[in-house]
Amino acid sequence: MFRAKNKKNNKAKRVNRPQSQMRMSIPAPPSYDASSIVSRRFRFQYAYTPSTGTATFNISAAKLGALQVIGTVVNTTAVQLYEAVRIRKVELWASPTADSNEVDVAVIFQGATLGAAGANRQMSDTTIGMTKGAYVGLTPGKLGSTQASQWQKTDTNVGNVTLFTLIVSSTNTGATGVSTVTCDVHVALRITADARTTANSVTLATVAVGAFYNLALDNPAGGTLSSANSWTPDRTLVTTT
Repeated sequence: MFRAKNKKNNKAKRVNRPQSQMRMSIPAPPSYDASSIVSRRFRFQYAYTPSTGTATFNISAAKLGALQVIGTVVNTTAVQLYEAVRIRKVELWASPTADSNEVDVAVIFQGATLGAAGANRQMSDTTIGMTKGAYVGLTPGKLGSTQASQWQKTDTNVGNVTLFTLIVSSTNTGATGVSTVTCDVHVALRITADARTTANSVTLATVAVGAFYNLALDNPAGGTLSSANSWTPDRTLVTTT
């Protein structure tokens, strides 16, 4: 009986606490991330002819940051929308050619760039006849195992280092057929709250101020690497070069 009475009294005390004491127990608002992270898949297509031989494309963080831009100076400059990128996965599909010539595709994640050493990951596949296409799907590995697995600045001044390489090739360079190669790049992109107008700019020939553009995977950003605009974005999107 004594214990039951104490429990009843304690319950009454908790219910009857002053409102001022209850307000003091509410925690302060937590901090928040002012930047935004967008996760999405970009798709590109490349028309490959075996007569080209081996086609190699080196893709950097600067190029990935310039996949979507906004025009700032007429027919001169556009600004990258994203400030940092992290690669989640790269996929390649190659269709057989009409004349049944084999087409090889490969994805390579660099194993040692900017001093970050890791396993140099590479995967490849080959078309067979006119019925089997080639497919490669490769992730950069665990966080820190390759440079591509980490967040990278897309600033064209520091982001011009190869994160992954795409290779399309054929041994029959005399063939005339065409293989449609599709590349999907899965990435996470960070947008900060500041207005960037200089370091993250891209020089383009055709630009309208305020217009939104989707650029090729091998776009001109960080121009010392592949910049042939060979990997074109979805044809339903507005693009420029």
